[in-house]
Amino acid sequence: GVAGSPALYITASDFNTVTGSYMSNPSGHGAAFDSGSDHNTISQSTMASNAVGSFALYLINSASNTVTGSCISNPGGRGAYLDTGADYNTISLSTITSSASATAAFNLNGARFNMVSGSYISNPAGYGTNLSAGANSNTISQSTMTSGDAGSMALYITGSSSNTVTGSFILNPTGSGAALLSGADYNTISQSTITSSALGVRALTIFSSDFNTVAQSYIANPAGESVRLFGGADYNTISQSTVTSDAAGFGALAIVESSSNTIQSSYIQGSTAAIVSGSTGTVINSSVLVATNTFGAALALSAGTVNLTVASTTLRGGPSGRGLLLDLNNKGMVSITSVTVT
Repeated sequence: GVAGSPALYITASDFNTVTGSYMSNPSGHGAAFDSGSDHNTISQSTMASNAVGSFALYLINSASNTVTGSCISNPGGRGAYLDTGADYNTISLSTITSSASATAAFNLNGARFNMVSGSYISNPAGYGTNLSAGANSNTISQSTMTSGDAGSMALYITGSSSNTVTGSFILNPTGSGAALLSGADYNTISQSTITSSALGVRALTIFSSDFNTVAQSYIANPAGESVRLFGGADYNTISQSTVTSDAAGFGALAIVESSSNTIQSSYIQGSTAAIVSGSTGTVINSSVLVATNTFGAALALSAGTVNLTVASTTLRGGPSGRGLLLDLNNKGMVSITSVTVT
């Protein structure tokens, strides 16, 4: 193929169907939809590229297209790229892969209201899925996202809001599982598993992002921190979830320099279960916090934390540790109601 010339190019054309086909351009796009190409379908097909600046599947300014039961692969670059104006599209029962470093297998850049379901998205050398630059109101369900790179995430959301991930596996054994960074607001992760097995990173990171919800999910990193909210990560909620870490010297959950976050109806277990540092207005309600280290605390407050509410919760410290540890220089009101401390 010729660079820039897709194997399949649909431009300003609607209601076309491609099925049982193979579209490959090693030096360009495999399949591309452009300029108002709407309501088209690709099914039971393969789209392939092997070029850094190209995509196996590329959609821009095209809406309501469907890709199903297909293989989308670009070892040299991004697998699928949905660009600005690629809205209301559906990818289902498909595989999206890359093997390129510092690259996402699946990238939504300013694309909105798209749906991905029952799909496998993987890049062992880079990011699994990346939502960026106003990629808002997208849904990923019943899917698996993986990375195998220490510096990348299986799911990376930045500057994008109101997205939903549900019923999915988000896995990176050597780096971060999922990260919501810098203006990733009002996103929801539910009924999902997020894991890492790496020292010095987290299964889930929320940084400078607000009003996000994690519900009915399992989050684990046996080698380090499982969840960290920091850098002005405000008004986030973790509910009906399990957060665990097995690593000595790490908290399963850390809330650092952030405000008005809520832990609701959750189980948190780690060397020290939860650390709240330099934060304001944290609420922990109807939860169980368990420290597994001999000297660990179930809940530790430090570094000038202001105002804490703990209600209807069990705090179980290590055998020689504390259920609740209040360090120096904390301020405001610490409200403890119907709490069991052991």
